[in-house]
Amino acid sequence: MSKVLCSVATRGRYFTTLPLVLNAIINQTRPVDKLVIFDDNDEPQDMRSEMIYQYFFQMLDIKGIAWEWLYADKKGQHHIHQRANTMGYEWVWRCDDDAIPEPNVLEELYRFIGPSTGAVGGQVLTPPYMPDTNEVTGKIDNIDSEPNVQWGKFNIGRQVEHLHCTFLYRAGVCDYNLGLSRVAHREETLFTYSLHQKGYINWAIPGAITWHMKNPEGGFAARQRRKCTTMMNRFLEIFLDVVIKPLWFSIAVLVTILYSVMYFLQYLMLKCLLATLKWFPGSR
Repeated sequence: MSKVLCSVATRGRYFTTLPLVLNAIINQTRPVDKLVIFDDNDEPQDMRSEMIYQYFFQMLDIKGIAWEWLYADKKGQHHIHQRANTMGYEWVWRCDDDAIPEPNVLEELYRFIGPSTGAVGGQVLTPPYMPDTNEVTGKIDNIDSEPNVQWGKFNIGRQVEHLHCTFLYRAGVCDYNLGLSRVAHREETLFTYSLHQKGYINWAIPGAITWHMKNPEGGFAARQRRKCTTMMNRFLEIFLDVVIKPLWFSIAVLVTILYSVMYFLQYLMLKCLLATLKWFPGSR
């Protein structure tokens, strides 16, 4: 039986969805042979001091599942997945830290592995968005015109050219594109499509359901979101200092000058009026 490494890349979700993911992995009907958690937090914590994680680690030990908690390099999840890809296992089950697999997922995915298999993915459902994807082709050329087949309900397994989010794949055959930015948009699409290009078959199958609990907190795009927010704030500060404040000062000066001129003109008009009144008879 081929051994399976389970790889979980995590960032900013210690106490939200990550515990749900770990519990689901530990309780798979087909146990993983090893679990590796790649911690990409800016300030990583030693989770051995947290009660819930103490239980997880003990459960892994009792079940005989090898595990490691490794610290990542903060280069993006594609770098993390490449590390898992080269750890010497024939198969890697990559799991997101906000995607919770049902107990039979790995068992169902594992049934489809064979000499020609590149990767196998199940349904990745995000309530309430669950479209009917029975007619989805799964071809790379249609990626902008159709949803990913894994996002919805479909009844029959099919061969596809690319997969999304979480799947079981043949390791050590293709490399992840490490030239992508930290956000690494569609890095899993590029990776699974490279397996297809090498002649392997990618499968999308029903009956292996993972619930994608999209968590706005944490995640690998969060760093970029914070970076963009910081850059925007800095831009606004510069704009305020360079444009708005001088403009406001100039307006204030201009208004002051206008009021001064207006009062001076009123003074002149009053002087002229008084001088004119002196020429009228009886003004004395």
